[in-house]
Amino acid sequence: MLLADYSQAAMLTGMEEVLVGSPDDGCLHRAYAGSLLASRDPAVAARGRLIEAQLRLEEPSCPPEQRRKLEDRRRKLQKDHARAWLGPALSAYLLDRPGYRFELAKGWLDAVTAPELDAGFVRALAEAPLARLLRRLALESDRPDGPGALVPLREAPFLGRLALLRVAGVEGPAEAVLARLAGG
Repeated sequence: MLLADYSQAAMLTGMEEVLVGSPDDGCLHRAYAGSLLASRDPAVAARGRLIEAQLRLEEPSCPPEQRRKLEDRRRKLQKDHARAWLGPALSAYLLDRPGYRFELAKGWLDAVTAPELDAGFVRALAEAPLARLLRRLALESDRPDGPGALVPLREAPFLGRLALLRVAGVEGPAEAVLARLAGG
């Protein structure tokens, strides 16, 4: 890896830390997208294009024809690069297993729905860098692994941002749901 690549990686890491602290700041996301576009890695640069498209789609003044083109672009970028963005552990669930669904916002995982409570999935999600801004998580069943499989969520970087956690019909703020499922 060249020195320039190390510098770019360090800059991106720093920008991500700032974004985690201000996840609704569109200007920060635009700057981050611009930095991603400078990458030699096609998947990283594609994520920059995704963020740009999603930010443009958020603008109320975006004309309908341009909105359709941006949606097409978003879908194609996601289809072509989601596996690289999610990483092998998380894509094994979100892309390869039926019933798992996800939404991206500003290039980050925003919402995830899983058909069951699988300990491997929870661990993969808790460790996924793309999940750092996750806001909604729904687990439709507490089987096969039961509430104990939720333990990795307590250390997940997104726990404080998780506005809604739903596990088999129990729903609310993440800490409250985790406490209720733990019996406390």
